[in-house]
Amino acid sequence: MLLLIAPFVMQAQNTPAFTITVDNINTLGKYRPMVSNAVALINEVLNSDEFKAEVVNHKYDWQRLPDFGKPEMKNDEVFRYLYRTTAQYHCTLFVRKMGLQDIKFWTSGTVGVTSINQHSTLTFSKKWMNLSTGQYLCTVITYAAHIAHEYCHQVGFADKDDNHPQNFRDVVPYAIGDIMCKLLQKKFNLQNCACDE
Repeated sequence: MLLLIAPFVMQAQNTPAFTITVDNINTLGKYRPMVSNAVALINEVLNSDEFKAEVVNHKYDWQRLPDFGKPEMKNDEVFRYLYRTTAQYHCTLFVRKMGLQDIKFWTSGTVGVTSINQHSTLTFSKKWMNLSTGQYLCTVITYAAHIAHEYCHQVGFADKDDNHPQNFRDVVPYAIGDIMCKLLQKKFNLQNCACDE
């Protein structure tokens, strides 16, 4: 199902357009349009004044982060670092069922996997990836928030080494995913997409 998206002009003033370009959507065929629609929405939000304001005004948690992630930054530095590449950032996205090779994730609640500073993200097709007509838009928004989170890992921001997500909602990847979800739900006048699961 293709999502027909109305023009969403949120271009930040005096900011060159930045885009995440997906060189390969290596996924089950039925998810390819959803991935493409989500990435299109991500790029619109990333270039908006609203997104910049949310990122610059957020209170980030820098405590107890692993050494392999980015060190503490000022908020405007976080914003600039998200755009550290030139005009385009290239990555690969995978969506597949969790298999035997993923046994270490079976009971963890893990939705996606991205190694720090790697341009590739694997997402497991879980129950929230519902492509039915009534749930499709929330699925696109939730996946967009998920990829915004994973993009932060791709450029070097880490989560806490902690199995309780409520304890690190304000580290950069979770904060950026939540901001993406908030702005997209606002655009489509939705409130209950399960981006935080």
